[in-house]
Amino acid sequence: MKRERNNHTRWVDETSPFHYKYPYAAFYRRQLLENTVSGEDYHDRAYRELELSGHERILIVGSGNGLDEVRLSVEHGHEGEIVGLEVPSTDVSFEDRFIVAQQMLDDAGKSNVRFVGGNALSLPFPDNTFDVIVWPYLSYHIVDRFQALTEAQRVLDRGGKFMHLTNNIGNKEKFHEIVNEIKMRLGVEGHAPLSAGFSLPDSQMVLRHFFNPVKELVQDTKYIVTEDDLYLLEAAVDSYRAPISKESSNGWVDVRRAVFEERVLPEIERTGKFLDTAKRGGGIYENNLRLKGFQRLIGQYSIRKNK
Repeated sequence: MKRERNNHTRWVDETSPFHYKYPYAAFYRRQLLENTVSGEDYHDRAYRELELSGHERILIVGSGNGLDEVRLSVEHGHEGEIVGLEVPSTDVSFEDRFIVAQQMLDDAGKSNVRFVGGNALSLPFPDNTFDVIVWPYLSYHIVDRFQALTEAQRVLDRGGKFMHLTNNIGNKEKFHEIVNEIKMRLGVEGHAPLSAGFSLPDSQMVLRHFFNPVKELVQDTKYIVTEDDLYLLEAAVDSYRAPISKESSNGWVDVRRAVFEERVLPEIERTGKFLDTAKRGGGIYENNLRLKGFQRLIGQYSIRKNK
């Protein structure tokens, strides 16, 4: 099954080496999982489970492209202050990372969102600043999770809510088989999902020592890729190209096309769709002063054990 590559696909091929410098990678990987068999909008459900009044002070750590802030402010109609925190990049101006999100906010007449440069290990806010803190697929990127969780406790008000989202074991199984096959053919050793360092079971073991568990957020379904949205799968796979050597990266696109011809396109031709697993999860927790001191030391030990 041969396809004419449209302009969007060519753009993906040309920009994929930069996916880790710009917030496109996370966008494509998340978009890939949104077209589920169950039809569930997982992130909409997660934010509704917070049961917000509409006036809470919210901090999203690991803002990415700012679209979670847009969802809360525009789609959910939140009126309280929403702060998106992201590590600044030397390759692109900080404001440019949020240019699409800011335009959507401006179009909706919303002015309650701001984006701030910073790091989860040293949050640039006073104690007890926020009513809600969200970590959306952030935790497995943090080197010192104990320090980051301690900082989250510090700036979260007493009784405030902490929402953590990550991927579950077995998420995008066929996707990772494809990435692994590409890397093997390019002579790149080793591949694991980004979330392997802190998946859902890991977070459930650790976070209860820092916050009081209130509610689980689990999704176990499948996502669908058709020929029309195959570019999302291509872009998401290509986002794993950036960390490898320049020599291997130069051959990535040709190898990826060959693997797709063998593994993806025949399934779409035969059934009209490519199906893969969508397994995500997390939880909503409460900031409780009782879970400090000795209990937090147990949490530190569980983090070290998790490594």
